[in-house]
This record gives sequence, structure tokens and C-alpha cells, in this order.
Amino acid sequence: MFGNVDWAVVLATFVSPIVAVGITLWAQARDNRNRNRMELFSNMMRSRRNPLSIEFVGSLNLVPVHFHADRLVIARYADLMAVFGDSAWRSQDQQAIQQLNEKADLAIAYLLSAMSVVLKVPIEQLAILRGGYAPKGWADEEQLNQELRSSIREVLAGKRFLPVLAFPAPPQPAPSADEDESKPGSENLRRSIPDQ
Repeated sequence: MFGNVDWAVVLATFVSPIVAVGITLWAQARDNRNRNRMELFSNMMRSRRNPLSIEFVGSLNLVPVHFHADRLVIARYADLMAVFGDSAWRSQDQQAIQQLNEKADLAIAYLLSAMSVVLKVPIEQLAILRGGYAPKGWADEEQLNQELRSSIREVLAGKRFLPVLAFPAPPQPAPSADEDESKPGSENLRRSIPDQ
């Protein structure tokens, strides 16, 4: 009986630290995963009013990496990708583009809501859809940048020309006869012109 207790103590002495390290590593990995997911979610929430921003697009592309095991999140992600991949974005019809923007906003709200449930910070879809703030100046600046890029593209393609403003040179006063004679070398000039 005494020999069995000694082996149990020896076994516990060696196994306990290994188990403790394993549990610690597992807990750290879980914390890192949760932290990464929360950071991704926070970035997307922060920039949801500007889905063309680098921050939003970069975070969106990481959703399948960090939420791969969450079926509802992946399904909502696929729905959003289908909206973004719609060929109607290339249309010249402004009403079709407006409808796609509304569908994209709704799909973003569904995705963020699904992510919030997984992260145990549930936020209403309506709060996601209607909430947030993006200054109108950002939209105006983006519109101006698009117009500028389009104009430059047309100039480079030869479809548009740059207007060149020609400013006439200011008129020079005609030299008077007295000034001509007073200039050095004017005698030589007069001599070289034959009399008529």
C-alpha cells in the first residue's frame, strides 16, 4: 500500500505541472482568439458607415479566419459577399446602385449582429443599421476624388482635353523716333537701311 502511494505522489508531481501548463496555454489561446474577434468586430462597427474604407475591407476579409466555426456568421458573410459581387454595381442606373447600397447596408447589419451574438455583446440590427456616424464631408470628399480620377482617366485616354487659358502678352509701347536715335548703334541701323 505504501508503495502505491509513493507512485501516486511521483506521478502527481510530474503530471500536475504539465496539466497546469496545458490549461494555461489553452486559456491564453482562447483569450487571444476572443481578443482578435472583438478587435475585428470593433473595427467593422467603427467603420460600418464607410464600407469602402481600408479598415472595413481589411477587417471584412478576416471574418472567415476568425469566425470560421460560426455557421450563422459565415452565412451572413456569404450574403454580404453576394451583394458586393453583384454585377449591377457596374451599371450606370443610379436607382439600381441605390438599391444595392441599401442591400449592402442591410447585409452589413445582419453580419455585425451575428458577430455580436457570438461575442456575447448583442446589438440590435436596427441599432447597427441606423446607428453610427460618418460626416457628410467624407462622402463629399470621396465623390470629388472619384470625379477627379474619372476626369484624369478621360484625359489620359484622349476622351477629354485640358483647357488651356491663353493670356495675351501685355502690349509693348512702340518706340518713339527720338528713342531710336538716342540708342547706341542706331546710326549703324539707319545706314544699313537703304533709302527709298
